Amino acid sequence: MLASEARDYTPQQLAMDTAFAHGLTDMPAYFSVLGTSPDGILTNIDYEVKELDPNDNRIFFGNDIIPLVRVVTNEKGCIDGLESLSKAEKISVFPNPASESTHVKMEFTKTYSDVQINLLNSLGQRILSRALPASVYNHTETLDIRLLAAGSYQLQVETAEGQRTIPVVILH
Repeated sequence: MLASEARDYTPQQLAMDTAFAHGLTDMPAYFSVLGTSPDGILTNIDYEVKELDPNDNRIFFGNDIIPLVRVVTNEKGCIDGLESLSKAEKISVFPNPASESTHVKMEFTKTYSDVQINLLNSLGQRILSRALPASVYNHTETLDIRLLAAGSYQLQVETAEGQRTIPVVILH
C-alpha cells in the first residue's frame, strides 16, 4: 500500500467551504475525510464545516473518493505482529493475472517448516488456505482458482520468520 503526505488537502477543502458560504458556488462539495484528533481520542474529531480560518488547526486528509491510509511499521517492517519476510527469500506468483490456476514459487535460502499460503479477498478475509509440507526450501505450489470470483486478491506466504504479501488478479 502506498500513500503520500506530500499533498495538504486542507486549503482545498476549506476554500470550497468558504466559496459555498459566500454564494460563489451553488453546491457544497462532499469529501471522504479521514480526520485526526490532537489528543488521539476519536470521539473528539471535529467534522463541523467552518469558513476558511487561519486559526483552524483541524487536520484533514482526503478530498477525493480514494481514502488515504497510513500504515506505520516498526524498524523490522512489523505490522500486526508479523515481520516482513527477508528479501533474500524469493517468492513469485505466475501467471498473474490468472484464470484457472496460479503457481507460487518459493526459493528460500534455508529450509522452513510450517509454511502457510493464504489467499485474502479485498475485505481481508481468508478464502483459500494451504499448509505446505514439513520442509520447504525450493518449492512450487499450484492453486486452483477456477471457482473464485474475478477480482483482486492478496496472496500471503507465512513462515516462522515472517510473511510476504503479493497482489494477485483473477480473471474469468
